[in-house]
Amino acid sequence: MNRYIYLIAILILASCGGNKTEIKNEKNYLLEPILSGAPFKIDNVSSIKSFGKLGDYMLIARDTINPQFQLVDINKQTVVKSFGFDKQQLKNPFYFNNFWSNPKSDISFEVIDFGTNQIKTFSLSNVLGNDTLKIENKDIPFDFIKKYYQLLTLDSSALLGSYGGRDLKKGKFFIFEDKKTKWVPFGPHIADPIARDDLKYIYYSFSSYNRNRSVFASAMKYFKRVEFYSKEGGLLKEISFNNEKLNYGSGFLDHPNSSVYFNSSFAGAKYFYGLCIDSEQSNYVKNKGNMKLYVFDWEGDLKKIIKLDRMYLGNFIVDESTNKLIAQSFVKDDQAPFIVYSLPNNLK
Repeated sequence: MNRYIYLIAILILASCGGNKTEIKNEKNYLLEPILSGAPFKIDNVSSIKSFGKLGDYMLIARDTINPQFQLVDINKQTVVKSFGFDKQQLKNPFYFNNFWSNPKSDISFEVIDFGTNQIKTFSLSNVLGNDTLKIENKDIPFDFIKKYYQLLTLDSSALLGSYGGRDLKKGKFFIFEDKKTKWVPFGPHIADPIARDDLKYIYYSFSSYNRNRSVFASAMKYFKRVEFYSKEGGLLKEISFNNEKLNYGSGFLDHPNSSVYFNSSFAGAKYFYGLCIDSEQSNYVKNKGNMKLYVFDWEGDLKKIIKLDRMYLGNFIVDESTNKLIAQSFVKDDQAPFIVYSLPNNLK
């Protein structure tokens, strides 16, 4: 049998909560015309590994030893601070866009250090000031080391992770709190058997958390659907689309004709945003076609779908105060690491 077998899977939605699932026709939400982007140039920015929004700033984690971070003023498009630590304290940092404001109005943010298996917490005022940089360390639970591909802090004691292990009895998310683990089951169910090694890929998703709402949302890569969960892991709503198909085979991640959907997400105060490829993997890397931005409110209602003028985009942020979307571009002709789009005001 050919290694790559294309399937339109039978999706059994019972495990997803029945009436909590809504099937949408995206034509009813698609805005016209196609949105055009422009280069978002920042001098002296390079080696971008990950980035996210941090108040009025953009935090860039760099793929270099030192300085490991750059802090960019979004409005001025300038680097205001470069900082880092020796590799004994911080070996391999990654920023999952996880930050919050404490009652004193200071902003704290966290990075995941894959090298030390710790969560590192910083204060923005400390980073911007002239004092010695301070860092707080929290160990990642031993059972999850190297078994996750995304890790978010829900509050001072709870962690949300996207499971990246091989255990079929676990689930696609874990919530770790008070030394106890709660699992969110794998889903939607697929009628065809899944190889153990493929399990962590088929349910790959991009999650973002809204602390004020205590809700996290997940946009899936190989299913065209977005799910909203309570902080405790209960499914609140699932949105799928009438043109979803599951197209894969053994080793599907490497296959250029695999259908891929969402590739990044962002949590704004007002909306949850998912950036969607909605095409075959080969078209994405060839920059052939148009990515689309899906905008939901935090009740899980789809508001708008916005078609962009490029395909080969990666992680992104949205500045809701200015309605600017800033996305990492992999298109060489763009001659800038980021592209900025002015989003329409009528997202409601």
